[in-house]
Order: sequence, then structure tokens, then C-alpha cells
Amino acid sequence: MDNPEIQKLVNLQESLKKLTMNSIIDTYNMLINDGYHQTIHQVKFITQEIVYASQAFPQNNEAYCALLVELYNNKNENNFLHLIPTFLRPLTNNHINYRLLRRCIHAGTFTIDSLLPLFPLDNGLFTFMCFADLVKEKCNSRYNDIKAGIKKGESAIFKEIKDSDEYEKNNFDKLTKFIESGWIPETIQYHIQQDDLEYLQNYINEKRSEGNFDISAKLDCSSLLSRVIDPILTDASLIEYACFYGSVKCFKFLVESDVPLTESLVPFACSGGNLEIVHIISRKNIKMFKGANQAIMYRHTDLFKWLLEFSRSTTTERNTAMQYACRYHNVDAMLELMQGPIDMNQSTNALSILQLDNLALLQLAKSRGCNFRHIACACQAARSGNSDILSYLVKNHTIIYDPKELDFLPLIDATYGANPECFRILLDAGLNPNVANREQTLMQAACAMPSLEIIKLLTSHGAYINDIVQKVTNPDKPITIAARNGYLDIVKHLVEHGAEYDTETQINTTTRLLSPLSAAAQSGHLDVVKYLVEINCNPTENGSLPMILASQNNHPDVVEYLLQQAKYKEKALMHTFTFAVKNMDLDTMDRLINIGASLELKDNEGLTILHHAATTNVTVMQKLLNCKGCNPTIKDSKGNPPILTALDCDNYPILSLLSKIKGVLNDSNSIGKTPLHIAVDNLNFDAVDLFLNNGANPNAKDNKGLTPLLCLVTQSPSAERETMISILLNAGGDCNIVDSLGRNSFHRIVMNSPSLSEIDLFLSHLKELNTSDKNGKPMILDATKSSLPVFDYIVSFGGNINLTDQEGNTCLHAACSHDNIDVVKRLVKSGIGLNTKNELGRNCLFSAVCSMKINVVKYLLESGMNINDVDDKGNTPALALMLAKGKDAKPIYYKFLVSAQANLKKKNKDNQSVKKLATLFNLDEIVNLCSEK
Repeated sequence: MDNPEIQKLVNLQESLKKLTMNSIIDTYNMLINDGYHQTIHQVKFITQEIVYASQAFPQNNEAYCALLVELYNNKNENNFLHLIPTFLRPLTNNHINYRLLRRCIHAGTFTIDSLLPLFPLDNGLFTFMCFADLVKEKCNSRYNDIKAGIKKGESAIFKEIKDSDEYEKNNFDKLTKFIESGWIPETIQYHIQQDDLEYLQNYINEKRSEGNFDISAKLDCSSLLSRVIDPILTDASLIEYACFYGSVKCFKFLVESDVPLTESLVPFACSGGNLEIVHIISRKNIKMFKGANQAIMYRHTDLFKWLLEFSRSTTTERNTAMQYACRYHNVDAMLELMQGPIDMNQSTNALSILQLDNLALLQLAKSRGCNFRHIACACQAARSGNSDILSYLVKNHTIIYDPKELDFLPLIDATYGANPECFRILLDAGLNPNVANREQTLMQAACAMPSLEIIKLLTSHGAYINDIVQKVTNPDKPITIAARNGYLDIVKHLVEHGAEYDTETQINTTTRLLSPLSAAAQSGHLDVVKYLVEINCNPTENGSLPMILASQNNHPDVVEYLLQQAKYKEKALMHTFTFAVKNMDLDTMDRLINIGASLELKDNEGLTILHHAATTNVTVMQKLLNCKGCNPTIKDSKGNPPILTALDCDNYPILSLLSKIKGVLNDSNSIGKTPLHIAVDNLNFDAVDLFLNNGANPNAKDNKGLTPLLCLVTQSPSAERETMISILLNAGGDCNIVDSLGRNSFHRIVMNSPSLSEIDLFLSHLKELNTSDKNGKPMILDATKSSLPVFDYIVSFGGNINLTDQEGNTCLHAACSHDNIDVVKRLVKSGIGLNTKNELGRNCLFSAVCSMKINVVKYLLESGMNINDVDDKGNTPALALMLAKGKDAKPIYYKFLVSAQANLKKKNKDNQSVKKLATLFNLDEIVNLCSEK
């Protein structure tokens, strides 16, 4: 190779291919001497080259890790080697990559925390198994939550790893072979990988003994494992596995067992790279170039050269092979392909060659007819951060802006390369610094990368700092993006150039647009948080949201700092604690308790932490109850204990937990009601049963002296009321306890439409049937409100209808005032005199008229009573009604009385008449009635 730059790259790949633990220092010195540490782009390039080599030659995995560690350990302010972990982060869902990352984690070059976001993703269980021991070691406090999340989210957990607890025994020793090979040791794939012929023979014999075994069939294997080895293994047979791993003994045995050699084996054999297996297959006159792409991927150089020389191939196949060579950075394969017939002018080849990230190779391809003019080529070069290539393309008239191709914006792509020189080239070429794609503006994209020099370059060219004039999906201001990523220098620069930093988080029904302070706190960047607070950002904005986000994301140093800066520390702490409880964030709760958060703090609504916990789950509540000094009966500002909050939201697990704590069930709220009172009032049978079974007092009194039973009987009649009465009476509820008016539960229920069965429930528990309230009113008088069957039933059990109240009112007086015509008739029939008068000299007709019960009045008049009878003061019923109702007297009733021959002009002893009073109250219609003849 005449070109020294290309030769340098070939030498690098050859050196990495042959890398051993003994040659690490020599290779390291070669990389440094060749300047691979001097720019961000070069560090990215060499990191990728090492990763590609480790994938092609996994047997050298330990040496590749050692080389990365050697490079990383020599980082300093004059190089960019500290970025190696950043360029390792995308290594996901690949077993060989995971082995490399494990070694880097052990060496301190990479952190297990950087891998945690991968666990919820596709193949998360495989990822977890590869790193379970490291998660346990380095993230012990979060291990169980991480494991539970993986188990919950994984859709295909097969029997070998269904219970990951098994692998925790003996310090994960059972996972050692799996981590090294990618297969569970008990699987046939593992033993074929080891070329274990005896195991394979026993496996086949066992399967044949079970019947209907096809030795050529695809194996039933979860993609959970196969895809992270190589996608082609998702659906593979025994012989295909043998080909893939280059397991010659197993392969030959399967051939001798009459497994057919077909074209489908070629990609597997070329992946394994075993020339003996490849040659055996080729003797069947099978087209072998179908495996060229796999030979390129795994850098089997000799095999690929053999395929080029001896296997038939089309131009399309060679073009595809060129793309694979570029994608997997196989320079040898690319140079070999260029020697033969290939369509270099194909557009995909141009983008593929740019992936090699080498100007000399690009120039060579251009000399062979490759066209690099499309704007996508400029985007590719900008994204890689290779300023030499980008400059070359711009000078050679590659398109850098096309209004018809707005998905291709080299300036946006340049942010990923993070090379200021690339920006300078594009801006000097006339590109607009305020360009945007569908997702973000250029300044937004740049603030997501740690290059102050790029930000300075953009601001100097007039890039907008605050205004997002285009419609993009990312609503965050550039300063918020920089704060979230912890780029303090960029944040300071933006502030100095007018960025709006003192904003509050904007929240609506669909989005939450964080302020710079909240974004920095959420990500745990204490230096950025301190700076923003020092320039007067509010540490307690939006209900202490910065503290909440910091605590939620395990940043205790940020939480403590924000707490120190809060004007109202207790309020800020309460906001944060409440948020943690509502989100059932146990780790954050622990941290807040450890820094002194009090369980007695109250929020703006007067609720304590325990009240909020009462709406969550048992785990949260139990953690709080276990805290020293926790008071399970603490009251909110309305005087309600936590158990009433749990009752209000029907949280039965919490109710059950709190019910077992001494004193909770018989504690009361500000109006004296216990949990049993509330449960009975709400006809909550489950809660009532729970409380009674745990010792609630069924006869506890509220501030008005009412027991749960006394409250219950005043509810509207229903089957539920009847059932609840039965429950309380059977649990020891005392129906003889009286309220403040001296009425027991039976007295109260007869006033509220009882059923016969309800009356029956009480009769067996009453000490005395014919009781009176403290005003001397007998129960039987109020019982006249009940239906006739109920009234008769009470009378049949000894209810005394001859009792009167202290004013001399009989049952008939009471019944007439209730409009209970059936009971009135029953009492008249029972012999109670119609003209029996009370102490005011009034008979039952007065009660009916004054209560405006027209049906009862009609019955009484039909029974011979006098509508113009007078009481001791000379009042007729009509005049008594006017005296009782005053200006509220209704003309319709007086029309009825007039029709019944009532004398509205008759005066009492005080010289008052209906007409005189009606005139006084301006009741003109009644006055007119009085004037009629």
C-alpha cells in the first residue's frame, strides 16, 4: 500500500488483531505516537476500533480491556482519553461487548450505574444476568428493586433463569460460565461451543429415545439468549451451531450422522471461520460467497480472500460486502474488494466508506469513482467529528444544505461529533446557526454536548439562546439542556449572554417543562445547582420541585444543599417527603428520614406524612410506623387521624395494618367520631367487620354523645341499615344508651320509618319499651310517625297508647300532626277521645290544622269534631294556625278552612282575629277571604 495513512490504519488493525497481554504497552505507545489521543474524534475512533476488534476476536477480550484501561489511566488535561467511557456507553445487547464492559467496570474505567438504564430494555433479563453480581456489589441498596423490575417487565423468562435468586447463592458462581460463553451451561449450545462431542452424542441419543427426533431441525431456543450472541442464531440447528463456533468434532459427527450439507450453513460456517469446515461444505458445489459478510464481520481475512478468489459472486453481492467491510471497519476486506469489479458509484458505498472515518480511504474510493456529493455525506462526516474529511468534502462541492432535504442538516449532526472545527467549517461555508430539524434547534443539540468552545462559536455567530422560533418536539431551553447534563461552563456562558435562567417549571396536563434548576437537581449536578441558586434561582420553586426531583433520583447532596438554602426548610422538606410517599419511593423516604424529616410536619392542606401514606400501600406505611417516635393517631388540621384517610379511600390493607395498633380504633377525630362511627355512617361493612374484629368499641360516643348505633338509626331506611343494626347489636352495641335529648336508639328509629324486622331486632335488646326523652315525651308518641303495621307491632309488645307528654298531648295529638291517617284511625278506633285536650285546651283537631294536614282534618271533621272549637285563650284552630305561621300562612289552607265553615272573624281573648293578623302580615288574599260573606 503506497498511501502511508492507509498503511497506518492497516498496521493498527493488524496490531489489535494480534493483541496479547504482553503487547499492550507496545500497542499503547503506537497509538500515542500516532496521535490517537489528541482530539475527541481520535479518541472516539480508537475506542471504536478496539471494540470492533474485541467482537471479531473475543478470545483476546482481556487484552482489549487492559488496553482501554491503560489508555484511560493516562488521561490528563492535554488529551481527551477521559471520554473513553462515553464512547463505550452504546455497547448494548451484545454478549461480547458485555464481557468487555464487565472487565472495564472491575478496572474502574466504566460504572455499573451507566448500565442500569439498559435493564428495562429488550433483553433486559440477559443484561441483568450478565451483571447481576456487579449490581449486587455496587448498587446493593437498589438491587432488589432492579431485580423485581426486570422480572416484572420480562415477557419470556424460561425455566433455567426463572428464579434469579438461585444465582445469588455462592456469590453468583453459577453464572460464571454463562458470563464467559453467553449460554447457560446446561444447554446443548454451550457444549457445542466447547466442541464437547461426548455431550452432543448423549444429547442426541436421549432425544431419540424420547421419539420423533429430527437431528436437522431447528432448536427451540429463546431469543433472549440467541440474539445477543448473533441474530442468525435466533433460529439454528445443531450443525449450524457447530459451524458458527467452528466446532470441528461436533460438525464432522453430525455430517457422519447424515445431516445434509446445504447452502444455509454457509453464513454460520463463515462466522466461525474454521477453514476445514468451510472446505468440507464447499465440496458440495455450494455457493460460498453467501458467507462473505460474516467473514468480514468476524475479520476472518484469509477466509474472505479465499471466498473472493474461489467463490462466484455478483456485483451486487460485492457491493453489499463493501458495505459490511466499512460498517465493521475491516480495512483489509475493503482494499481487497477495491481490487476487483465493484460499482463504487453506488450511493450506499459512499456513506459506507465514510463510516471508516479515514480521509485517505475516502480519497482512494473517490479515485475509483465513488461519488460523495450528496448532503448525507456531509452529515456523516459532521456526525463523526472528522474535520479533515468534512473540509475535504466542502472543498469538493459536497452539498451542505438542501431545502428539499431538511432531514439532512450537517450542523445538527456536527453536535454529535463535538468537534468545534467542524462547526467552523460549516458556519464559514454560510450555514445558518439557527437551523433546526423536527426535534431540536442547533443550539439545543449543542447544549447536550460538553463543548464550551462550540457554544461560544454558535453565540458569536448569532445563534438564539432563548427563543425557539421553529416548531420542534423538544421544548427545553438550551440552558435547561446544559443544566440537565451538568455542563457548568456552558450554563455560565449562556447566562452571561442573556439566557433566561430564573424561570419556574411549567406544568400542564401533558408535559412538564423543567426550569434549569429543577433539571440540574434531577440529574444531581450539585455544582450547577449551587451556581443557579447563587444567582437567585428559587430553591423551592413549584412546591420544592428541585428537592423532590433530587431526592427521587438519589442525589442526597443536592437535597441537603437545597434544604439549607430554603427559606422555609420544614415546608420544603414536607413537599419532598410527601412526593416520595405518594410515589412510594422507599429509598428517598429513607434518605429524608436520615436527614431529619419529621413525621409531624403538615402540608398546605394540613395533612401529615402518615395521612399521605394512608393512600398508598402497606410497605410505605409500615416503614413510617417503624420510625422512632411515630404517632399512628396524629391528627391533620381537621382533627382526623390517618386511619380515617385510609377509610375515606377504601384502602383496606392500610386499614388492616392500622387496626392492629393499640389505641388507633378507639381514637377519635375533632368531633369525637371513631373510625367505627365513620364506617357505620358510610355503611362500609368490610371496614366495620375489620374494626369490630380488632377491638373497636361499638358504644364509643362522639362529642354529641352519640354512639355508632344512635347515628345509624337516623339514616334513610334501607336493607343496608337493617343489616348494619344487626351487626352492631350482635357486637355488643347498646340500644339503651340515650342521646343528649334522652332518646335511645329505638326511640330514634321509630321516628325514621323503621321496618318490622328492624323493630324486631331492637325489642329483644331493650330494657324498657315505654321510655320517654328528657322532655318527658314518650317513645310511643314519636312512634305514631311509623307505618300502621309497625305501630301495631309496637303496641302488641306493650307500647302504651295512653301515655301523654308533659304538655298533655296524647298519641292522637301526635298522629294528627304527622299526617299519619292510618294510625289516627287506629287510635280513634282504640278509644282515645277525639276531644281530649292538652294543657292549652287544644284537642287533636288543633294539631292537624296547625300542621296543615288537610286529609287528617277532613277525617276529624267527618268524625264530628267542631272546626270552630276554641282553646283556653279563645283561639280557634284557624286562629291558632295564623298565630303559629304568621306571615308564612298559606292562603290555600284558609280556603280549605273557609270551605269547612271555619269562622275567620272570631276573636280570641286578646281581641285577635285571623283577619286582624292577616292584615298585620300583609296577607291580602287571606284578608279578602275574611271579608267574604
